[in-house]
Amino acid sequence: MSCNSLGDLLAKGYIKIFTGPFGSALHKHEYIEEGVRVIPAEAIFSDGLNSTTFNHITLEKAQVLKRYRLQKGDIVFARRGAQACGRSALVGDKEEGSIAGTGLIYLRVLKKDLVVPEYLHLAVSSAKSLAWLKAHAIGATMPNLNNSVLCSLPLNLPSNEKQVEVVNGYYPIIKKIRVNTKLNQTLEQMAQAIFKSWFVDFDPVKAKMNGEQPEGMDAATASLFPEKLVESEFGLIPEGWNIESIKDFGDVICGKTPSKKNAAFYAGDVPFIKIPDTHGKVFITETSDTLTQAGDESQPKKRIPENSICVSCIATVGQVFITTKPSHTNQQINSVVPYDQNSLYYLLFKFKGLNKHFHDLASGGSATLNMNTSTFSKVALVRPTSDVLEAFHKTVGGLMEKMLANQLENATLSELRDTLLPKLLSGEIELGNAEESLND
Repeated sequence: MSCNSLGDLLAKGYIKIFTGPFGSALHKHEYIEEGVRVIPAEAIFSDGLNSTTFNHITLEKAQVLKRYRLQKGDIVFARRGAQACGRSALVGDKEEGSIAGTGLIYLRVLKKDLVVPEYLHLAVSSAKSLAWLKAHAIGATMPNLNNSVLCSLPLNLPSNEKQVEVVNGYYPIIKKIRVNTKLNQTLEQMAQAIFKSWFVDFDPVKAKMNGEQPEGMDAATASLFPEKLVESEFGLIPEGWNIESIKDFGDVICGKTPSKKNAAFYAGDVPFIKIPDTHGKVFITETSDTLTQAGDESQPKKRIPENSICVSCIATVGQVFITTKPSHTNQQINSVVPYDQNSLYYLLFKFKGLNKHFHDLASGGSATLNMNTSTFSKVALVRPTSDVLEAFHKTVGGLMEKMLANQLENATLSELRDTLLPKLLSGEIELGNAEESLND
């Protein structure tokens, strides 16, 4: 098929390109807790669309915006942002019928007998294509993708049969990554449910108050909970539990960026964590930037150990994650190095539940959210007794370890995916060899 760019496919009528609604057509104040899904640019990740970031609107509002409804096989692109611009994802069965957000451009294949949507997405989402889109986006500070830039994206489209062959060789990897991601979401929900029962609803305490055995809990664990709720500044809490500040749980460290002028500080083995590294992750197993030993030693007081818990506090506020090795973060992230490792998972889910509170603290009337380290350190929390914290850590520990194992497997699969894709697209590797690579 003769084709040099996406624009050629558009000119031949094989595809159509749409832009999401303008901001004047869809306002943030119209978002509700549940309803018709709206897909924002923030939902686009290398392994697909993250449904936890979707917004929602009423059915009536969705009817007004029906021209922006997405179909299965549509390819959505993030229009702007230094990190997000040009990233894309394929709309699947679950996302069909959602509304495109204001920050999206989306592409629809009209001639699927000639253009396979899955192949086209692989082509436009490759590292080479993404680099091209970022390089040609409009604006240096806030890159912006428009229809003209997207249409200019170079593209070589093989026969339909070859497209199908490439898709069949590549998508088993994507499927494995998505299965692991879905499993991790389920594992996190299970751990979250236990946290809510113990530390939000106080179910074990209430059961004992009624003379009952806490449901699903062994007698030894149940004995750790009191039989009474008492008044506190947070309302009723279990007797014997205290109110303490975040700084009472561990050392609070605000990150810092080593001098970019010193090249010897970068491209080593020490993770340097920034907010884009954290989206959709509970554990940080890889980062886009790393520090050398020299970079690490240039700011030893900013080094945080394995199993530190971190919260993004500037711009994108409320991302919560755990380190898996000694690391550094930039200044947008505050980290807590727990005095007692048994409080690690308690703090993880506690901080996740404080997302709105963190946003309120960070607003301060400014357009840019900023929760400084002092404010973060002083946030008050309910502190359960140490034996309850230890019991919770052990109870959810197996779930968390499985989540980490799945994340590590996904990192390996992602590396294979990124190595394999350009070879499949160029024809350097055939379907059979791709399957062998996956099974190795």
